[in-house]
Amino acid sequence: MGAAAEVDPAYLLDPEHRPKPATAVVHGLPVIDLAEALASPTPSDLSKTISEIRDACRDWGFFQVVNHGVDAAVRERFEATARLFFALPLEEKRKVLRDEVNPLGYYDVEHTKNVRDWMEVFDYSPTGSLEIPASDDPLDEALLKKINQWPENPPEFKEACEEYVRQTEKLAVKLVELISLSLGLGADRLKGFFENETSFMRPALS
Repeated sequence: MGAAAEVDPAYLLDPEHRPKPATAVVHGLPVIDLAEALASPTPSDLSKTISEIRDACRDWGFFQVVNHGVDAAVRERFEATARLFFALPLEEKRKVLRDEVNPLGYYDVEHTKNVRDWMEVFDYSPTGSLEIPASDDPLDEALLKKINQWPENPPEFKEACEEYVRQTEKLAVKLVELISLSLGLGADRLKGFFENETSFMRPALS
C-alpha cells in the first residue's frame, strides 16, 4: 500500500472541535404521514395529524414526514443535475462564483470554526432574487437586490432546481400551517413572519 495522502491543514479542526466518538440508540423517532393533510381542505379533518405534530414538536423538537407531496422524480432530477454541476471543472463552476457583492452562486471556501469546510455549495433564492440590507447601519432602510446566477452547464440545472424548490416550498408552507394549528392558532397566523424572507436553497457536495 502507498503512503497515506497528506491532508491540507486548512481542512483540519483543532482537537477540541473534533467529533467525539459516541454511540446513541434512539427509538420512536416521530414519523408523520401528511397524506391526509394534503388531501383535506379543512382543519377539522386533521385532528390526528395536528396532534402528532404537537407531540413531536413538544417531545422531540423535530419530525420526519412521509407522503409529503414532493415528487420523487423531481427530487432525483434535482440531485442528478446537481451532481453534474459539481463534476464540472473548477474554472467552469467559478464562472458563477458568489462574492462579497452577490451572495448567490457557487462557492468552495466555506469555513466553520475558522477551518475550511471540505465541501462545495451552490446557493440560489427560491424567488429568483434576494433583497438584503445595503449596509450594517440599522437606520439604513436601503435594500440591494441580488439575482440568482445560473451556469450554462448542465443546461437543465436551473429548471431542475426551480421545480424542486417550488415543491419543497409548498411543503414548507403546509408544515407551518400545521404547526400553527398544533399551537391552537389559525392556519395563517404565522404566515406573515415568512414574507420578504431571505432564505435560500443550497445543493452541496461534500
